[in-house]
Amino acid sequence: KDFLDSYNKKHEEILAACTTEIEEVRKIEPPKEIDRDTARTFSLILNTVNNFPTLLSLFKSNADRELRKKVPDYRGITSLVRDGVDGLRERISSLITRLQQSKDDEKLPEQIRKYMADALPRYENLKKLCDEVITQVDALGDLKLDTLRRSLQQRDPILVMGENDIRIIPASQIWKEESPRRMFGSSATRPKARFAGEQTITAAIMAINDPARRKVAFIRPGGPPLTDPFMSPMMTELAMTQIAQRLRDYNFEVVEKDISGQWAVQSQMRGMPAAPEPTEEELKDAIWVVLAFGSGQNMMGMPDPMADAIKRHLDGGGSALILVAPRMAGLEEALDGWGIDVRPDLVALHESVKSPDSAAEDQIVRARREQPVFVISEYGEHVITSPLRSLEAVIAPAIPVKADPAKNPAAKTILPLPTDLKTWGEADFAALQSRQPATFDEKSGDMPGPISAGAVSEKGNGRLVVLGTARLVFDDELSIYDENMAEQGVFVSRFPGNAELFMNSVFWLARMDPMIAISPSAMEVSRIRPMTASTLRFWRVGLLLVGIPGAVIAAGLVMYFKRRD
Repeated sequence: KDFLDSYNKKHEEILAACTTEIEEVRKIEPPKEIDRDTARTFSLILNTVNNFPTLLSLFKSNADRELRKKVPDYRGITSLVRDGVDGLRERISSLITRLQQSKDDEKLPEQIRKYMADALPRYENLKKLCDEVITQVDALGDLKLDTLRRSLQQRDPILVMGENDIRIIPASQIWKEESPRRMFGSSATRPKARFAGEQTITAAIMAINDPARRKVAFIRPGGPPLTDPFMSPMMTELAMTQIAQRLRDYNFEVVEKDISGQWAVQSQMRGMPAAPEPTEEELKDAIWVVLAFGSGQNMMGMPDPMADAIKRHLDGGGSALILVAPRMAGLEEALDGWGIDVRPDLVALHESVKSPDSAAEDQIVRARREQPVFVISEYGEHVITSPLRSLEAVIAPAIPVKADPAKNPAAKTILPLPTDLKTWGEADFAALQSRQPATFDEKSGDMPGPISAGAVSEKGNGRLVVLGTARLVFDDELSIYDENMAEQGVFVSRFPGNAELFMNSVFWLARMDPMIAISPSAMEVSRIRPMTASTLRFWRVGLLLVGIPGAVIAAGLVMYFKRRD
């Protein structure tokens, strides 16, 4: 409260400095003849400075609105102030960097160059004011009492107390209502609340007993962030916001890193600097989730930075979940000594299935007929896969991955692909792109089945999970809902095994084995295991054709001899 009272004065200082700068910018006369670079620089200065008061007023009005409440959320207000001032500071820092680079540029008009030289000290002073506010907020520490007081105002909260920490779980996290994001069809049924308390409370207890918050780092080969809900719409097909939020719900800290560094450069060129990302040194203790989309070499013929970074992390005793995409070369050296063989030069296929001429056929059933699409319900024998039996997951495309115990006895193969249809590893990518049915040809480099798409291993203090599917937990896959369950008001994933396999892998990598299970939403899904061919033959032939008629004949013979006696 004392900080917020003192911040009002600091806010006025920052606002006055911003207002002064706007007046100085408006004195600049736009050049009559202007090239593209000059226009970009002038536009950057003008737009950035003009937005300062709007940005300040926005988070200040939100903070004032919260303060007027009967029970203000002081923690939320200080976070709001810090985020707002930090956003302003980042814009100012970007502007300072641009001014320092351009103030001596002879191509710029004299008036703009003079403004840049005169304005630099003013921007540096403005940045200093922002730094002081952020330092004050960071020095406040954790406002646990305020958090407790605010949380007790909620309906039916659960308080988990430890010796030095507390966790408050609102009723909305115990009984969850979920609405569909993507369905084939529609449903007007009201969603039913489902119980999600068991894992939520267990996660809170473990977080209190182990105060070191675990970090999960999504390592991407380039492009915008995939786990940030504000940035991921730029790459809708590759967004991973749902699984990232699920990790946060279990008290994981989620961060991202563009291993190529290209996104920061691209953002800088657009005049919108990207948020700073952690260094590899800062991520050495984090669990890496690697999107292995690299090609093995860059344009200069040098090793792909992704494969190189994976090797450094694993050699340093780190743990990782690697999601492999087709043509990701360079993994052999990175996985050396782990006993896991990956074949990104192949794509698993099953034999072609002719589609019936029926417009009413379910779209998911139609998709399952595609050769690269596999729906699995058996995951192999391992602690992360045992709870998932009979839960369906979709893998498309699948890269062959298998364990080699001769190289590492701790390595185990998981994710065996179904064998009810003939399967193989296809080497001809051109044939796949032509959309024509592919056939097995060992002479062309195809690998005969059976095929598996995953493996796990341990070495030293590190653990490793490699899955031959990069699309395992993209939002597109997790947002396909089960229509039959939706008609009952229960909105669950059509393929719950995808998210459950990912979460169990992360728990295992984090050495949180007690958390390995299936989530409450997955428990809603029917888990009737499909019959094997031998079991089906037993019921059809052994019971229906032999067992029941034989029992009738035996009963008849018993009655016949009994009556004769």
